[in-house]
Amino acid sequence: MNDDVDASTFQPNAGSRGLIGGKYEVIAELGRGGFGTVFKARHAGLNKLVAIKVLHASLLVDEVTRSRFELEAKAGANLSHPNLVSVLDNGFTERGEPYLVMEFVEGTTLDQFLSTGSPQTDDLLNILIQVGKAVRYLHDSNIIHRDLKTSNILVQDIGCQRYARLLDLGIAKVFSPDGGEKNVQLTSTGMIFGSPAFMSPEQCQGQVLDARSDIYSFGCVIYQCLMGDIPFSGENSLQVILKHLHETPKALPYKTQRQYELTQVVSKCLAKDRTHRYHNMKELLDALQKIAVAPPNEKAQIRQDNLSRSYAEPSGMSDKPKQILGAVAALLVIAIVVACAIPLCGMLLGQMSKGVEYTVKIPPATTAAQQVQAKPVTQPEKSVSDQLSQQIAASEAAAERLRTERLALEKVAADQAARLAAERQMAENAVDLQAVEKAAADKALSDEATNRALVRQKVEALAKASNERFDLVQQQLRSFDQSAQNLQSGNMSLRQYNDRMAQPSGAGR
Repeated sequence: MNDDVDASTFQPNAGSRGLIGGKYEVIAELGRGGFGTVFKARHAGLNKLVAIKVLHASLLVDEVTRSRFELEAKAGANLSHPNLVSVLDNGFTERGEPYLVMEFVEGTTLDQFLSTGSPQTDDLLNILIQVGKAVRYLHDSNIIHRDLKTSNILVQDIGCQRYARLLDLGIAKVFSPDGGEKNVQLTSTGMIFGSPAFMSPEQCQGQVLDARSDIYSFGCVIYQCLMGDIPFSGENSLQVILKHLHETPKALPYKTQRQYELTQVVSKCLAKDRTHRYHNMKELLDALQKIAVAPPNEKAQIRQDNLSRSYAEPSGMSDKPKQILGAVAALLVIAIVVACAIPLCGMLLGQMSKGVEYTVKIPPATTAAQQVQAKPVTQPEKSVSDQLSQQIAASEAAAERLRTERLALEKVAADQAARLAAERQMAENAVDLQAVEKAAADKALSDEATNRALVRQKVEALAKASNERFDLVQQQLRSFDQSAQNLQSGNMSLRQYNDRMAQPSGAGR
């Protein structure tokens, strides 16, 4: 309910009683953080429970902090979504302290919910999809939350249904519809806001943020849901920030196909380069909803291996620039102690990383005109901030050179890959052509063999017919010879008969 108050640490305090704004009766103190205190209160007229966040009086001199608080009130009052904690009212106490009134939600934080055991994948997907819908609604309303974490998500059971509610817009960045920032003065370069354990690399560096920063933080939330722990931890916030910039989280285990798909979603969310993440919450929600409708107990079809490479893709940094940035970061802390002498340094070095919010102001580099007008100084008289600026400029130049070299190598690799792909395509085409020619030759041989068999069959049939005809002719010739012999015998018999007939006639006369 506050960007500085972790809801998991809420402890009622019966001594925190009084009226806020003349109409809210304080019942108990729920939590306290670097920017404000959250109270459980009751509307005196409506007898309705509310949660009220009041800015610390010690910070009222900070106009930026007051503006951020008022921005939260204006942004929250215009929002209405079933998975967002609604902002009901705002104003100032009798001592001039600004306060924000929100609906009071009975439930537990996602942090506490995860600590009770290992939730089922269906339950986690239900919670994550509801929170994702709330974040998408914020993005569609030109608002970046900038502090997504498990302690800012409430889990509430109503009947047999479980609901997730996203809270705390205290450090949200609001954009105008045309893309310009409404609170440019609140998010100037060099100022860092958020909880280090869930901050994106660009947020750690104080860069201009967009929706993909929330997607990275949402990936950290999913990681904690699956692993039971945050992606990176350290002895102080600075160590956690450096790990977000350069290190890879431990690979997530999985047993089912749905768990494997979730690890791939986390992998894409936690890409160091924002261009490699989901482009918007709609894409991320589509991926989660697709996993939710998949068979729950289907075994993973992909072999289990180390998925950590994709978390860091692409880092674009070698060990040497990382060491330079680490040294620059250490010098930055020393410079803040020497130049500012404020409790911020103690907060950076002493507090644990989880749930901590802080602001770092990087001293602007001296311009060329200012260097000309300034009094000349000797080398020993140079301030720590000037040395720090030189170190930062050197590290940025080294990083730019590395980025240029990486782009050149990527282009060479892409050209080689294209050439190899073209050669492979040519080889495949040649193989296909040879296969076609071989098939045609095989078909021709087969046709020739078939034709030979047909011709042989015809020749054998003709030979058989000729033999049969020859036998028939021979039989006919034998019949003709027999007939000729019979005719000759008949003629001889006839001549003998005629001779016998002629003899008696001559003798009688």
